[in-house]
Amino acid sequence: MDHVEIQPVPRRSRAAAIKFLVAGTSNDRQTRAQEQVIQQMVSRSGSAAIRLWWSRSGRTTLAVALVVEGAGRISMLFFSPPDAPGVDCAQLVRLIGEISRDAVEGGMSLVQALIDPADSEQVAVLVDSGMMLLADLIYMSRNLLSRPPEPKDARDDLTWRNYKQFTEAQLGEVILQSYTDSLDCPALRGVREMPDIIAGHKCSGAFCPEAWWIVGCGDQATPAGCILVNDSIRGPSADIIYMGVAREFRRQGLAGAMLDRAIAQASERNRQAVSVAVDTRNDHAIRVYEQSGFSEIHRRLAYVVLKSGPKKPDLK
Repeated sequence: MDHVEIQPVPRRSRAAAIKFLVAGTSNDRQTRAQEQVIQQMVSRSGSAAIRLWWSRSGRTTLAVALVVEGAGRISMLFFSPPDAPGVDCAQLVRLIGEISRDAVEGGMSLVQALIDPADSEQVAVLVDSGMMLLADLIYMSRNLLSRPPEPKDARDDLTWRNYKQFTEAQLGEVILQSYTDSLDCPALRGVREMPDIIAGHKCSGAFCPEAWWIVGCGDQATPAGCILVNDSIRGPSADIIYMGVAREFRRQGLAGAMLDRAIAQASERNRQAVSVAVDTRNDHAIRVYEQSGFSEIHRRLAYVVLKSGPKKPDLK
């Protein structure tokens, strides 16, 4: 093999590189739709917000990886399928490692890849490249057409403020309080600044400020938790971007009350479903969602490279 180089893809070669990113040297017509999705993503993001790199030996492409920068200093990683024709797995491992490190050193807090747990080849490539397993995520959904919201009496011990009634600093304080002893992605604590966290939440889907709530509890309406819901950009559904309860207010039914409000409000906005992703370690949260009519639709493994190096989370 000739000398191998890892380098950014020239603009004139982007179409060919994206084709290789999706399916290697395969000419399968079914991959064309995927190519169009990636092309549109690259076009929307702009050159300053993407890293499209390839590994080449002479004029032969061996691997391609794409990192797309998002709000809140989070980047998503896409890469050539390890089992696709023409893909060199050793070079793919090297490429993923280099492009991820470059993104983090360039200001990103983390680079993330979401993959099917059944794809052992992709798992092996990400592990060999130095990425760490952040979480095993369950994606759950409640169909609002087959199971519309049920009328429920509002709790008189709770107060509600939406995005127009609190500051982002106040929201950040509630989110921070909810992180204490949380079982959702504990390795992320301390990696990102709160303004980046909130910015990332706002840009997850279509920002829906009327569906962002801080809930207060008791005579003093002490902030006890929050639920942040955006509309999906993929269809007529709503996504729960974040829900958390401060430790001293847990096990009091607040999560269920917040879900009731989110579900009812989504139905009023003519959403057909409400979806959420939950860390499999968070048994209590999963039970709460199940009790509110959510069921599992699929799973993904989240692998990351972080800005700093916390201990790898124990997923046992």
